[in-house]
Amino acid sequence: TVREFALEALREHGELEAAQRPHARYFLDLAEQAEASIYGPQMRHWLERLETEWANLMAALAFFRSSGDGIGELRLASVMSEYWGYRGHIPDGIAALTHALGQVPDAPPHRIARGLVELAFLQLLAGDTGQGVEASAAALGPAREAGDPYRLAQALYVRSLALRHGAGRPHEAGAIRERQPTLA
Repeated sequence: TVREFALEALREHGELEAAQRPHARYFLDLAEQAEASIYGPQMRHWLERLETEWANLMAALAFFRSSGDGIGELRLASVMSEYWGYRGHIPDGIAALTHALGQVPDAPPHRIARGLVELAFLQLLAGDTGQGVEASAAALGPAREAGDPYRLAQALYVRSLALRHGAGRPHEAGAIRERQPTLA
């Protein structure tokens, strides 16, 4: 109720967007900070912190979406993928990434590659290996275009997992793992 009251007061005074923008940026920064530290001794802390801030993170995502900031939406959706996977919010993550990627087809290739890799991984976790194979394949071009060997390796890895364990194409998966990834 306090949140609803505050939102209504901000709306009445024409200050809603002025308050929402820094809020959304703060929670994007928080999610990026969590992502940078999530694999390590602070993992549990960060997963709990993101869980505590769930409503704020979703409000930030909604703000980016409603304000037309597709890059902000894609950045937040991408960095939240580890959280979504670990905490069982996989459908939320798939929906957020799918929407964000659809809003910014002309985003920089490194952002597109990142979003597609994260989407492929969540689809694989959800058991939708066909979509995971497609999204990981779609990430290859932007990763190469961006000159990003890390993202390219991720896309190939997720693609091989989807092919081997979900699509029943182990020979294709093995060929991907044996091949040295190249940006060309």
